[in-house]
Amino acid sequence: MLGTRLITKQTGEEGRPVNVVYLAERHYIRRETYFAITMDRTSGGPLIIASSQGGVDIETVAVENPNAIVKVPIDIQEGFQQKHADILCQALDFVDNKADATQQMKRLYDLFIKKDCTLIEVNPFVETHDGRSKYPTTNMN
Repeated sequence: MLGTRLITKQTGEEGRPVNVVYLAERHYIRRETYFAITMDRTSGGPLIIASSQGGVDIETVAVENPNAIVKVPIDIQEGFQQKHADILCQALDFVDNKADATQQMKRLYDLFIKKDCTLIEVNPFVETHDGRSKYPTTNMN
């Protein structure tokens, strides 16, 4: 692929030159969830948005099944706490791998704060076949 032009719906007919190829570990996915952190004007701080229905268009989920989405505001002075992880793990059904899922969420929150992000979106935030939580692709703005 290096040295060629990648042409997709997003690049248009001209395409984009391929200068870098990333390699990643392959994960066998058991199930997909949705996890995002954004700055919320209403609460004046970070807001975690999560859903047990990941890997799909979250906007469609919000319209068709709004009860499938949980929103957890975070006090920016307090930071991400175990009480937040408990709510999110319950909503996303991370029972057997709660510690791993909590660690991944904490890392994403720390990244969000450190890089002064306005959005980190992980779709899908997955549980692998061996019970680990992973975020294979992450969109940071």
